[in-house]
Amino acid sequence: MCTPLAGKFTVRNVGGDVVLRIEGPVCAISCGSDVEFKVMSEDSSVQVGVITKQWRGLCQEAFTDADSFGLTFPIDMDVRTKTLLLGALFLIDFMYFERAKNN
Repeated sequence: MCTPLAGKFTVRNVGGDVVLRIEGPVCAISCGSDVEFKVMSEDSSVQVGVITKQWRGLCQEAFTDADSFGLTFPIDMDVRTKTLLLGALFLIDFMYFERAKNN
């Protein structure tokens, strides 16, 4: 399955300041491999983490709506920024990997 992605997200703090950027692949091809979204510094110069949609096998991917994700970031990252990343993970899942219900 190929899902076209906008590819870029900006993560902002409560004051509206850019704290991180997320760069996704051009196409989320999840057939047999993980899909990675790079978590970059505010100026996009350094990768500081990654959000990964983990491949769970053909049967699980084809016949269930359950997804597995991984999130890595520096241990000393501000807890509020970690929380924003967790929210970004849920947004990415909802936007690109959830199937529309028929009803």
